[in-house]
Amino acid sequence: MGLADDGASVAAAAAFVLFERRLAARGGHPLIHRRVLTSPGLAVSAGSMLLLLAGVSGFLFSFTLYLQGALGESPLRAGLTFAPMAAGFGVAGLLWRRLPARWPQLPAGHRVGGVCRWVRRAGRLGAVRPGHPARPGGRCWS
Repeated sequence: MGLADDGASVAAAAAFVLFERRLAARGGHPLIHRRVLTSPGLAVSAGSMLLLLAGVSGFLFSFTLYLQGALGESPLRAGLTFAPMAAGFGVAGLLWRRLPARWPQLPAGHRVGGVCRWVRRAGRLGAVRPGHPARPGGRCWS
């Protein structure tokens, strides 16, 4: 089923491109103008977004499997674990234009140091205690 879906996606994308070109040639208003797709920074930004989303998706998938398999959480609880993050993304998406104006502009070194401190503290909070199933010798390692 996967190859058939891929083929149908390619065919649908090609039909969309042909339709948009014909519409533009007749003087209509296409959904995506051709000059937008040829802008200089589009390839780099699209590639970086692809890498970012692939990494985040891989993390979410593997962490969900870890929550269910190693820690024994139910699928509902494993899904609800990500609800605060989803809410944060939603709020940030609504307020992203207003936030940078309110934040002080810090040098890059301060920002990197802040992220490193946050990661170190988060690691301490999530440290696995002895005898926990996720540690070697626990039930998921046997």
